[in-house]
Amino acid sequence: MAICDRTIYLWNMPFTSTSFLFIQKSVLPAIIFSCLFLACQLTNAQRPQYRITATLDTTTHEVSGTIDINYTNLEGIKIDSIAIHLWPNAYKERNTALVQQMLHFGNLSLYRAWEESMGGLHDVQFVSRQQNVTMRTDPNHIDIAWISFRKPLSPGEAIQLTSSYRLKIPKSFSRLGRTGESYQLTQWYPHIAVHDEMGWHAMSYLDVGEYFNDFADYTVTINTPGDYKVAATGTLISTNVKGDLSERVYYADNVIDFTWFASPDFTQEQKSIDVGGNENVSLNIYIDTIYDSYWDSAMMYAERAMEFYSEWLGPYPYAQMTVVSTPFSKAGYMEYPLVAQISAVGDHAYLDRVIAHEIGHTWLYGILASDERNHPWIDEGFNSFLEDQYME
Repeated sequence: MAICDRTIYLWNMPFTSTSFLFIQKSVLPAIIFSCLFLACQLTNAQRPQYRITATLDTTTHEVSGTIDINYTNLEGIKIDSIAIHLWPNAYKERNTALVQQMLHFGNLSLYRAWEESMGGLHDVQFVSRQQNVTMRTDPNHIDIAWISFRKPLSPGEAIQLTSSYRLKIPKSFSRLGRTGESYQLTQWYPHIAVHDEMGWHAMSYLDVGEYFNDFADYTVTINTPGDYKVAATGTLISTNVKGDLSERVYYADNVIDFTWFASPDFTQEQKSIDVGGNENVSLNIYIDTIYDSYWDSAMMYAERAMEFYSEWLGPYPYAQMTVVSTPFSKAGYMEYPLVAQISAVGDHAYLDRVIAHEIGHTWLYGILASDERNHPWIDEGFNSFLEDQYME
């Protein structure tokens, strides 16, 4: 949807005349976005590198594997410990911050859930070849842990942390979950919290209240049963068949999280689109064939939304964008780096709106890496305004 005949580049806005500043509707949002971008980047990103293997067992509803994290202290001070989020543990007990919040809003589903319907991380214990490290769970929050170093990390010093893990996937109560044969792997792995001049931003997982993540690079190897299809953050760099399993390797750089969705009921549509950047973007639509009402126009909606936000806020900077249908997930409509998750909708117009809104979050939190938990106006507020402009 071409609202403006002039492309606005985030880092290079070529105005021929400042008299158009308040006439063109797309200029002011682009300027505000640029200011927010600069403000959010005043703190050094730690930019850890994650290498994760993940094998999905659809019989036990578990994902198991290993996680290697290469972490460099880019702050100007020594660091003697790291805060790490174990957010799947929010589904592990009945007294977590997630359960308490759900009870506050009258939602008893997780509190009353059968044990086999709950989830959590197991067998996580990070070690390092460089020095002795110890890991302890936060005494008040089972979904937060601390990794302490025998010798503090000096500025510029790096450490590699390694652990095995086993994730029991809960039924769908919030974002991470499973519905039938479909799996939504979000906030699914041990994830280092943000560190800045205020210290560590360790926070429990909540249903109402989103994220504050740092930029990182990911290489993720996903093994699923052969009949499963996968929608994920990042670029698919290789595939292989290993017996009954299909192996897919994804790479994503400079993103704030990695998420994936697996189902035997996905059908995929793909299109290469031009949004004004140096290279075309691969746009992917994964439709759940169990409930595919109104998705016949999803590719058109997604392409139009990509063009709209690229014109208003600068060209989409990544190689691919994915829209995935999860009609029975309790997550609703959610944004993740390079992925827009869409639950059931009632008509074409609403599908158009929610696809645009979730794609918009690639800019308005994904590129900004803003603190959504404490400053939701930056992403939800500003993005809702642009969503309304898109729907006009």
